[in-house]
Parts: sequence; C-alpha cells; structure tokens
Amino acid sequence: MTRSNLILIFVLILSLSTSMAVASPVIPGLERESSLSAAQVGNLLISELRCASCHDMKSESRLPDRSAPDLKDVGSRVSPVFLERFIASPSAVHVGTTMPDLLLSQPEQKRGEIAKAITHFLVSQSPLGFKGEPLKESDVKSGKELFHSVGCIACHSPRDDKGQETVPDASVSLAHVQAKYSLASLADFLFQPAKTRPSGRMPDMKLTQDEARVVASYLIARDGDQQTKALQPDASLVAAGKQYFTQFNCAACHQLGEIAPAAIKGDMATMDASRGCLSKDAVNSPRFHLSDVQVKAIQAAMASKALPMSDHVRINMTLTTFNCVACHIRGKCWRKWIPSSPIYGHRRRKTANANCEPQAISSWVTRASIA
Repeated sequence: MTRSNLILIFVLILSLSTSMAVASPVIPGLERESSLSAAQVGNLLISELRCASCHDMKSESRLPDRSAPDLKDVGSRVSPVFLERFIASPSAVHVGTTMPDLLLSQPEQKRGEIAKAITHFLVSQSPLGFKGEPLKESDVKSGKELFHSVGCIACHSPRDDKGQETVPDASVSLAHVQAKYSLASLADFLFQPAKTRPSGRMPDMKLTQDEARVVASYLIARDGDQQTKALQPDASLVAAGKQYFTQFNCAACHQLGEIAPAAIKGDMATMDASRGCLSKDAVNSPRFHLSDVQVKAIQAAMASKALPMSDHVRINMTLTTFNCVACHIRGKCWRKWIPSSPIYGHRRRKTANANCEPQAISSWVTRASIA
C-alpha cells in the first residue's frame, strides 16, 4: 500500500471522530449576497433540505423540493468504504453535504454496525460492483486545464499544483470525491449529471465523454491506483440493513424498491421551532448541523404566512437555488465569468448585450434544456 493511500485512510478515520467539527449544509447560491428575505431564504432551505419529506408544510411560498440521489446503482458508483463512512457521519466525511446525520443518537460502535449493514443492503441492490482503475497522467494534466477553464470553478474551488482547494469558502467542496468515486462512475456522472440526480443542482456542462473522463481523472488523481475492492454483500447484513433503512426512514428521501416511507408528521408551521431538527441538542431527530443563520431563516419561514410567490420572487429564488448568480448578475445579465484564482488569474466578465432580453433568455433556456 502506498504512503498516499495510508494518508487517505488516516484522514477518513479522523473524519469519523465525534470531536471533529462538521460543516453546515452548503447551498452555493446562499453563500453570496442575496436580495432574499430571511423567510425566503428559510423557504429555500426547506426545499433544498427536503423538510417536507417528513413534515407537512404548505408549498405556496416554496419552490418544488429537491429530489434525493437515486440509490439503485449506488453500489457500483460509490466506493463501499466511503459509503459506509458517509452513512455513519455524513457531514464529517462530505463537508457541506445536505444529507442529515441520522445516527447521532447511537453509540459509536452501534453507528458503525448500522452503517455497515445499510452499506451491504445498498450494494446488494446493484447488479455491478465498484471497481477502481488506473489513471493516465496525460488525462490528469488535460483534466486540470479543463476543470479550471470550462466553468467548474464557478461553483467549486480552484486547486493548486498539489490538488488542494484554494478557495474553500463559498464553494461546493470536492475534497471527498477522490475517496468516493471510481474513474468510470465519476466520468459517467460528469457526462450526465441528471441521470443519478434528476433534480440535482449540478448542471450538464455539455462535456464530451472524453472530456468527462479527463476531468474525472484530475479530480480523483493520487499517487497509486485505487485499491478498493468490490464488496460481496453478506446475506445477514443485507437483511439487517434493509430493516435499518426502514427504521431510520431513509425511504422518505430515497425511493428504493418496495420500501415505503413513514407517515408525514404534523404541520411544520405549528411545530415548536426550537426543537427537533432545528435544535442543536436534539437526540432522536435528524441532525443537519445547521448554522445559527440557517436555523433563524427556517424559523422565519415557519412563522411567515404562506402566500403565493410573485414572479419577481420566484425568479430570484430560482436563480439562487441553481447558483446562477455565480456566472450572472441579476438585472444586468452578464455573460459567464471565471472566479479569481491564484493560478488562472482574475475573473473575466463580458458586457451585457441584446440577447439579455426576456424573450431571448426564455428561448435560450428552452434550447439548453432540450439539447
């Protein structure tokens, strides 16, 4: 085993430490200045965190809820080692994830047992196993150039020559990607993001399959090839994992086979806004590790009257949800720009033009969505 692989394993083990600080969920569009009110930010968070999967809440003031990733083939797409650790402690393993911690009330040893069983269950649902493969140095080099030029760093941090993220704040961290994916599974995702995340916020960058492969090579590159072996599901663990999947109501967000979600709880608007998922001391509720600002925004949304959104508010909330503001300025409709980077220089903007008229934008969005 190479030194870099040992370091990677050590980092992942540390990530499970209960003393390690975890980050709040990252919604990229909210990491920048926004014209949204506190209640509107709260409603956006409620949609992005899928609160309505467990709680009843009127939707007049919200955008459609974001759907969770498809888990049917997760065993072939995601390393079983990463999957088990992510289930045990999502926020510690994937910084900024919107996946809540469901096992926080369990003793550490029990958390590991549950995570292992659920991993075996999920892997058993996939016809193919996870398989690592060697990388080409030429692909890694080409991927570095493409990653920093095609628009990826509008939402993700640029990286230095050692592969370290240089602007981790206000960006979606990809530090976990190296341990999560194989070359093939990440390349497939980059080529068709909506295939596994139908309402994901990752846009289709219109990469060719070759371009997707080289960017994937760059993002998962490390010394030595991937050594993760395919997991052979154990029948007893598969059965236990299925029970845990049901017990912890994973089906509320992830539809899988015949497993039905639990019944929806009471109206969120009438609940105690200081308890449950919004409390930092909650024991039996999912823990999102929300920041104080996020908690106050959701509380403001719960306290506000549910009213239909105006077109203006709907547009601003949609642009924020999809982080359109990373490339465009509302009201002036700038073309794409590249964020400043110590490697690739200052961000570039182009002046607005006649194509920013509403009819032109509508036509462009329609063409892009069906291309």
